[in-house]
Amino acid sequence: MLELGESRAARKYLTELCNESTGILKDDPALPSIYNCLGMTFFRQNLHADAIEYYKKALDCQARIGYSNNNALAEIHNNIGLS
Repeated sequence: MLELGESRAARKYLTELCNESTGILKDDPALPSIYNCLGMTFFRQNLHADAIEYYKKALDCQARIGYSNNNALAEIHNNIGLS
């Protein structure tokens, strides 16, 4: 959806996934990716402070669950730098 320019629709669905994941699936390794994608939706709408907030949530979530994916970490740090 992001590639199609549908940032608002993508944000809606990602937020729903995030809300579901923070409950039962709060330790799911996909959660940092969801936060990162949410950050990207805000970035594409020039809402940089909101984007950084979600990128930081992605980093915090990865640290909390102990899931280390170097490629994902590099992408999140790159996104923070771009914001």
